[in-house]
Amino acid sequence: EAACGELRRVLEEKPALEAAWLAYGDVLVELRRFTDARFAFEQARRLDPQRQRIEAATATLAGSDYRASEGMFREILKSDASHLGALAGLAAVAIRAGNTRDAERLLAHARVRSAHHPLVRRAWGHALLAAERLAEAEAVFRELLLLEPENPQNWAALGSVQIRLLRRRRRWRRTRRRRASIPRRPASGSPSATSTRRWGGARSARRPTGNACGWIRSTRKPIGASRT
Repeated sequence: EAACGELRRVLEEKPALEAAWLAYGDVLVELRRFTDARFAFEQARRLDPQRQRIEAATATLAGSDYRASEGMFREILKSDASHLGALAGLAAVAIRAGNTRDAERLLAHARVRSAHHPLVRRAWGHALLAAERLAEAEAVFRELLLLEPENPQNWAALGSVQIRLLRRRRRWRRTRRRRASIPRRPASGSPSATSTRRWGGARSARRPTGNACGWIRSTRKPIGASRT
């Protein structure tokens, strides 16, 4: 609350300070004041000097022209090396290419400027999803829906995570059922297991006793019989 009050005083004196609006939005998210945080981040977006360029690059990315959008995001970073939209956009391109480590590095740089900005959080959620860290991704998108409840991208992303979680649970249940259907072997210290290992199976374990008795009967002769 103290940080929130301090940032309000700064913004009263300098309402056109984009960095202060970003910091204010982060504090409000941590206080779970999502409606106020949404307003703060929107103010920061309106004050962004790269707003038109980032919107054009984002539209190019949405059109699946990844190479062109990557070039546009990189041009923006030449003017502002920590621009949230450009870093998040490059992270999205990296995720599409399967380079989740590059995406995580870019987003770590972006979070220094704003840890809870919707662009950064959404890209982070997709990075977690690509890395199959589904529970973490689900938590990120659920929080995004509190911040942007009307954004269809957040709903689509959460749905994708939940479908994958459902498939994972189904696979786990099938595996559990298969394991339960496999007969259990005797404990390693039981007499049956010991004799089975010693003679190569239950049938062969009984065979030596029967053969030995037969050999004794075949060699037994009446008392007093002459030797040949």
